[in-house]
Amino acid sequence: MDKSIKDKFMQQMTSYLKELHGLERQMLAGKYDDIRQSYILSVIHKIAGLCLTFEFKEEGNIARYVEMRLDKAFKSNKQHEIKSCEILIVNLVKSCEEILQDWEGYANHLRHEEVKPKDEKFESLKGLRIVVADDDPVIRTLMVRKFEDKNIQVEAAKNGKEALDKVLATNPQFIILDENMPEMNGSDVCRALLSHKQAQEIPVFLLSGYDSGELHDLHGLTNLKKVFEKPLQVDVLLNHMAQFV
Repeated sequence: MDKSIKDKFMQQMTSYLKELHGLERQMLAGKYDDIRQSYILSVIHKIAGLCLTFEFKEEGNIARYVEMRLDKAFKSNKQHEIKSCEILIVNLVKSCEEILQDWEGYANHLRHEEVKPKDEKFESLKGLRIVVADDDPVIRTLMVRKFEDKNIQVEAAKNGKEALDKVLATNPQFIILDENMPEMNGSDVCRALLSHKQAQEIPVFLLSGYDSGELHDLHGLTNLKKVFEKPLQVDVLLNHMAQFV
């Protein structure tokens, strides 16, 4: 794995861990009213996506479970339910710390067993222009590298609004969007593209940290060809792209 990507992973996870430490202190002190609920849920969601993308499956699934339980507790607005999540937060903090401490075993978490596609199978994809949008810089960088390895030209965006602007400016052949992004989420970008004649027919693939069945309001998005659950193997996406070339 490229050192710069590993460095970005470490920086991002360290940043998320700092936020979790703050939440842990607030919960242990019983300061539930001080918790920025939507923000901390977003942080935990991103931890799950980051872990799963880099094959830390156990830690990623822990983060998903913590997010689900904490979201339910916040919605109940009952302090005893929020308090019951304390041990989950403590365990998630420990899991993240272990990832940062155990870089010797890092390579064991990557997909060395992934089957590489035959070059001729994806010959038609070479030279394609695509827009890739994900607000997580580590995941975004990793995806860009993988597409560029296949000789695909990539315009990267860090949020939905930037993705929309880049699509309209570059007229790509494909668009890959994370669902959970600031300013505009992925499905909102899909909907906005339908109002621009030059972009209506561009195939869009949506990436989500949730199961596709949990996403709502996708009706009428004729440009949305498939929803993929994170983590995503780029070769799987390439297979679907090849069907539209």
